[in-house]
Amino acid sequence: MTEENEEELIISLPVRKSAISSVESGIARLNSSHMEMFEAVEEPMALISGEKKSIVVRIVSDRLAPEGVVTLRNKDMETLDVEEGDMVNISPYSKLSDELKVSWKKFISKFKRKKEEGEEQ
Repeated sequence: MTEENEEELIISLPVRKSAISSVESGIARLNSSHMEMFEAVEEPMALISGEKKSIVVRIVSDRLAPEGVVTLRNKDMETLDVEEGDMVNISPYSKLSDELKVSWKKFISKFKRKKEEGEEQ
């Protein structure tokens, strides 16, 4: 049931409602066996994407969490617009990845402008 894409470090897991659902949002629990992609990170963060929306959460390794699922809090499930059993994609997240995306978009924009200016001459 788990799909892994090694090139992009993405796993797809079904959602299960956290037993700790009355507390703050922004935390997801994974069984320790799924934590390889977060190895060298002290406080791992992940981008969790449903069909329509994505959120960034702190990942907690839990050897007692069921294997093969990600547990999310009620508010996070509502934000993602997912229900128990729905599949979500999970990938490592860092602010650096956001900064790189912004820089890349700026680069592409400048590149396209220069290319268009070159074609007009």
